[in-house]
Amino acid sequence: GLIAAVEELKNKVSGLIVEGTGACGAQLQEMIGRGVPVVTLVTAVNGLGGAGGVSVEGNVVGRMAAQFLYLVGARKAAVLAGDKELPLHRSNLRGFIEEGKSLGLETVAVENTFDRMEEAGRLTEQLLEKRPELSGIFTSSYVAPAICEVVKRRGMQDRMKVVGLDLYRGTITCLEDGSLSAVIFQNQVLQARTAVQLMLEALHSGRVQTRQIRPELVMTSNLACYRELISEEL
Repeated sequence: GLIAAVEELKNKVSGLIVEGTGACGAQLQEMIGRGVPVVTLVTAVNGLGGAGGVSVEGNVVGRMAAQFLYLVGARKAAVLAGDKELPLHRSNLRGFIEEGKSLGLETVAVENTFDRMEEAGRLTEQLLEKRPELSGIFTSSYVAPAICEVVKRRGMQDRMKVVGLDLYRGTITCLEDGSLSAVIFQNQVLQARTAVQLMLEALHSGRVQTRQIRPELVMTSNLACYRELISEEL
């Protein structure tokens, strides 16, 4: 697994970029203690000191989603998180709830999908059955297509506004058929390039830094501007 891979690498590399996970925190901390620069990608490793990192501004992601839903008429919303215990998702959720309160958008439910499409679909079915007052859904995971599939099956595209994360074939299809109102673009390509840049700077100067990437709102009106950055995965 990941721990074994980091264990294998830790004495062989001059620096390491790792997608944030708590599983290998002890090994990464040992590397940092020996002066090896570590840059985390997407989300920081809990309790890891001295590492650099690149992530999206998670609080802003949530605030953008809440404001957009409010502007398109939603007044009661649910959040389907990836895992609300993880720092980045907590930040998304906090921003959404705080911005919603300031505008008059009530968060009536928060559920974990654990990044599983099937779970996102099941939870959406449950929410639409039990919460007839619901008019908006935000997901802090890539599972928007599963949510949209339920919305379409129930013929609720006109009254249910959905904001998702990330651009790939599934979310583009949902944007184009109207079941997904908007996507918060986290620019993973830029995040990866920035991580490499921070690593090069750290190898040169001995100092690691942290950078946050500005999230962007994508709708059908500006989708064409993002074609070259869209992931073909999923």
